[in-house]
Amino acid sequence: MKKIIVLLLLLLVIPYSTYAEGEPTEPITTDTIPMRPLNLRYINVTPTSVTLTWDDNMGYDAVTSYNVYANGLKVGSTTVSSYTVSNLQPGKMYTFEVTAVNYYGESFASDPVRVITPKYEITAPRDLRALNITDKTALITWQGEGFYEIYLNDQLLGTTNRNEYFLEGLDPGKSYRVRVCSAEDSSLYTLLDFTTGQAIDEFSLETIVTKGFEYIQGMGPYLAVVLGVALGFVLIEKFWDAFYRLVE
Repeated sequence: MKKIIVLLLLLLVIPYSTYAEGEPTEPITTDTIPMRPLNLRYINVTPTSVTLTWDDNMGYDAVTSYNVYANGLKVGSTTVSSYTVSNLQPGKMYTFEVTAVNYYGESFASDPVRVITPKYEITAPRDLRALNITDKTALITWQGEGFYEIYLNDQLLGTTNRNEYFLEGLDPGKSYRVRVCSAEDSSLYTLLDFTTGQAIDEFSLETIVTKGFEYIQGMGPYLAVVLGVALGFVLIEKFWDAFYRLVE
């Protein structure tokens, strides 16, 4: 009887001691989404961009990438703990958040960071120029930041945030005045005067033919043929140009 009681006690004690002192029968798993990124902050702000940085996720969560959100919308992802958000608007408030991603999913969002992008300094355009002037076109360029309105002889042509504007449909040999002004403050503007080229070159067809044949007559036979062909091409070009202008 005593042997049976001892055997029963051993059967009760041995499994308990094994569980208490040894490894558990079920392994502990860490298969889970990452913890959210900590210490989100901005380190550089321009009128159109913000650079964010945060602490690297440490531990067992094996982060593979980070997602960056601006005003609730995903704007990019990165494998490092910093990111520059571009194409923002000057003078606007943005709320940024970052999440961590691993094989099992995406973490909760970090604490938000709110940033107001600075506005551009509104100035009149600088270094206004007319380039590549032809009898019907001209390229207007300037220096400055922001949106600008383009006027030709006091007529509004359009608005742009680029530093150039292509003018076309001009009249040959005519003077024009261009005014480029800030779209936010029309009192900030710069003027430019230019004249388009002449439709006909300084040498007329009669001059080309007369002088050309006089010059050819004094040359040797072979060279005369070459120059005659060249003169023919010039005449064809002139006639074609004149015909093109008549049918426009």
